[in-house]
Amino acid sequence: MFNKQPSPTTKLAALSARLTTLQSIATKWHNTISDSDLVNTNGTLKVLLANSIRDVNAPLAGTKPSKVLAASESEKKKKIDTEFTNAKLNVQFDSTYAREMAYQLSIVHSMMKTLYSSSNSKSLKNLLATTDNNLSPIQKSFEKFSASKE
Repeated sequence: MFNKQPSPTTKLAALSARLTTLQSIATKWHNTISDSDLVNTNGTLKVLLANSIRDVNAPLAGTKPSKVLAASESEKKKKIDTEFTNAKLNVQFDSTYAREMAYQLSIVHSMMKTLYSSSNSKSLKNLLATTDNNLSPIQKSFEKFSASKE
C-alpha cells in the first residue's frame, strides 16, 4: 500500500545515467581491446550509445539528475573499472570486457522494458523500442564473444 514506484521521469533519468556510464566505459577501455571483432563491436556500441543518450536526454531537458543517482553511477563505474584493470593485469581483458558489457546491456534492456511498460507516452515507447532494437544485436555480439572464450 505504501510502495511508491519511481516516476517515468526518474526511470528515464536512471536509464540516461546508465547509458552515459556505459559510454564512458566503452570509450575509456576501447584501446585496451585486442580482438578485432570485439573492437568493431565496441566501436558500434559507442556510436549507438551516443545516439541513445541524445535521444533519451531530449525528454529530460531542463531536469537535473539526482545526486544519489550520480553517486550510484559513479560507484558503478569505479567498480567496473577496477574489474577491467584486474582483468588486464591477468591477461583476460577481452573476455572479461565482453562478459561485463553483455551483462550491463542486459540491465539496460530490463530498465527500458520496465519504463516501456509503465509509460503511456507513445513517443517514449517508440524511443525505447528503437533503442532496444539497436542495442540488442550488440549485446548478442558481446555474449557470443564471451561464450567463445570460456
